[in-house]
Amino acid sequence: MELQNSVLFSLLMLALLLISWLLGYYARFKKPAERKLAPDMDYFVGLNYLLNDEPDDAIDVFIDALEVNSSTFDTHLALGKLLKRRGKVDRSIEHFQALIAAQKFNSRQVGEIKIQLVRSYIAAGLLDRAESLLDELKQFNVSFRLDALNLSVMLYQIEKDWHKALDAASELLKLIPSSQRHELQMQVSHFHCEVAETDLKRNSSAAARDELKKALNLFKGNIRVYMLLARIEFHSGNPNEAVAALQKALQIDPVFFGDIYPELRKYLISTGRDEQNLILPELEEELGEDSSYLVERGLQKLKYEGAEAALRYFLVSLQLAPSLVLLERTMRLAATSDKMQEEVLDAGLTVLNRYLDNKPRYRCENCGFDLKNLHWACPGCNCWGVVKPVSNLISVNAEFQRDEHEH
Repeated sequence: MELQNSVLFSLLMLALLLISWLLGYYARFKKPAERKLAPDMDYFVGLNYLLNDEPDDAIDVFIDALEVNSSTFDTHLALGKLLKRRGKVDRSIEHFQALIAAQKFNSRQVGEIKIQLVRSYIAAGLLDRAESLLDELKQFNVSFRLDALNLSVMLYQIEKDWHKALDAASELLKLIPSSQRHELQMQVSHFHCEVAETDLKRNSSAAARDELKKALNLFKGNIRVYMLLARIEFHSGNPNEAVAALQKALQIDPVFFGDIYPELRKYLISTGRDEQNLILPELEEELGEDSSYLVERGLQKLKYEGAEAALRYFLVSLQLAPSLVLLERTMRLAATSDKMQEEVLDAGLTVLNRYLDNKPRYRCENCGFDLKNLHWACPGCNCWGVVKPVSNLISVNAEFQRDEHEH
């Protein structure tokens, strides 16, 4: 679907550029009381390429035929962007460089060309050239400076030069309105975490703490900060503080329980707490439907209360929060313990049926549109005969439905 949209976009752009070129052509030559002039051969050649679905050749023809001046600036800029979008990055670079060398544009237009040239440099991996041009663009007016700083943040992130990225982002934060700062602050918070990770590899905990403090000041919802702080506290001999940091991370975003709990368990055990109480009661409300949490609770019951108690807990959990992860653990335990296998099988069928009911039964081979019911014409792309059953899904679902009918 993405490829189809890209082709349609390219054809639309070329059509618009062709119309623009023609309007400019006729506006230049048309005079009152004069006979109409026939368009030159470039028009017919470009149109022929376009009609034969050869947009790349059409772009080259239009570029060569179009005069370079302020009145054709927007068309040239659009052609350069289109070249980059179609993967002709080297060609787009040549085009933008030629526009600058022509010296036919005002300072604002030159600035816009250079911004697009930077984007092409980055796309081509010519990061040193992009950085050099960005340093020049930062001296332009505020508008281009904002674009240059945004691109600088992107560039330094690609290069993993976190200190330069922080410098550019800090300057950018001073220029943008407060309504636009949230996303950038979150991004910069992670830049500080990257620096902190580097400091930790160098065994510089103090420097890492400073970076994490800066990260929290920018974005208090970054759980990565608390995970790094927990690591620092634990290796500094403060397991209780490490536990508190991870608990804070879970309070901020409980969905990361599966990633945080292994370290939390390690830190909790090191504090000497009873292993049976490792699953903290205060997490119950937030994590009551989290598969990783429910599995851990069940494993605790298995260890201290036995297989039957664990299986009963898993079965209740499957009713409240069905998931394939939880079902897999339940079936594995039932298979190895020889207990409650019939109840587990019934629960498994219920979960699988619910899972299958929520999955698409058909998919468009042209655009990827998912459907539950058969449509001969895809609602997504309106093409006929391209909607097909999802492989290996219909037969399984049909088997379940037949068995349910028989029993």
